[in-house]
Amino acid sequence: MAGMPLRPLRVLHVVARLDSGGVETWLLHVVRNVDSKAIRMDFLTTKSSLGTYDEQLSALGSRIFRSSIAKRGLPSFAKEFWRILKQHGPFDVVHSHLHHFSGAVLAVARLAGVPIRVAHSHSDRSSVDSSARLFRRLYLWFSRKLIQWSCTKCLAVSEGAAASLLGNGWQNDPRVEIFRCGLDFEQFRSRTPRPEALKSLGVQGNPTVFGTIGRLVASKNHSFLLDIFSKILDRDPNSVLVIVGDGPMRQTLEDLAGKARIANRVYFTGARSDIPAILTGAFDVFIFPSLYEGLPLALLEAQAAGVPSIVSTTITPESFVIPELIKPLPLSDGPESWAQSALEASTGLRELSFDSVDLMLSSKFAIQNSVNELCRIYRTTSDSR
Repeated sequence: MAGMPLRPLRVLHVVARLDSGGVETWLLHVVRNVDSKAIRMDFLTTKSSLGTYDEQLSALGSRIFRSSIAKRGLPSFAKEFWRILKQHGPFDVVHSHLHHFSGAVLAVARLAGVPIRVAHSHSDRSSVDSSARLFRRLYLWFSRKLIQWSCTKCLAVSEGAAASLLGNGWQNDPRVEIFRCGLDFEQFRSRTPRPEALKSLGVQGNPTVFGTIGRLVASKNHSFLLDIFSKILDRDPNSVLVIVGDGPMRQTLEDLAGKARIANRVYFTGARSDIPAILTGAFDVFIFPSLYEGLPLALLEAQAAGVPSIVSTTITPESFVIPELIKPLPLSDGPESWAQSALEASTGLRELSFDSVDLMLSSKFAIQNSVNELCRIYRTTSDSR
């Protein structure tokens, strides 16, 4: 890019918190694989509490700044963000992963003189936002206007995610690009012994393990997952359900498990940083009944581990790199049908013979492809206004 300094390109990623969600996992893989002499990546979180990946990212040389929008309110957050940009910059890129709130983030970045400002949509919330109330619709409209005014580049993991963030007509904006996030699948090459993986989760014996990975939020549809598992238990009393992740719905879900009298067979692990070990050593079947997604990185990880997966038809088929491992089902089929499919998967698909890691490494979701594309975008994007 013309006028780019000879020092490393300095990028500030803006996220809610550095927990083990899909976006944050991708960013951790990017930092591990990017040339730190060419690009230096720091992070701003909009929640003040520590995240699962803080320690790992700090060890890799990333600085982490914190400013809570919930506690401070928007004006104070904007003032604090401005201070960070000026005191700890200059930053060449501000890359926001906060969906519509990226409008406010990038507006501050533009006013602060940051030359490259990226809005990144990781999810398709169209089904939810289409029925939003008036105040929410006004917020979405204003946020889109701010993004259009302030971004120099807009990335989306899928066409649905692009429409969700920018609305209809996004194809006509030359700044918008479909961008495939990638992961380092090599870490799934080494398979963790099952007893060791189960022990790390607190699971005793050798049950059939059904599991999921994701934030404990409404969109992941964990309440439906508990219904599915109740039906599974009716047929296989030696099964357990492992729910990896944390979030605001944890207590609600634990209460639901208690009311369904399955709490002693359901393990809430919280956020974990050992996902490859859990998938390769513990999970027999991955169940993913999300209401909506953008690009589900947890499903890519499950495929790398060779774990059969039952997923909702809301999941984009683009993420089905190894279709032999995946069975899509409509949520309308109900928990009984989902339980039947999960039980069938637990006895059959693991016998397929192929190298799942090699297949994932040769896909467009391999981390090096993602890193190369991201570097290209940073170095070819400019603010022409």
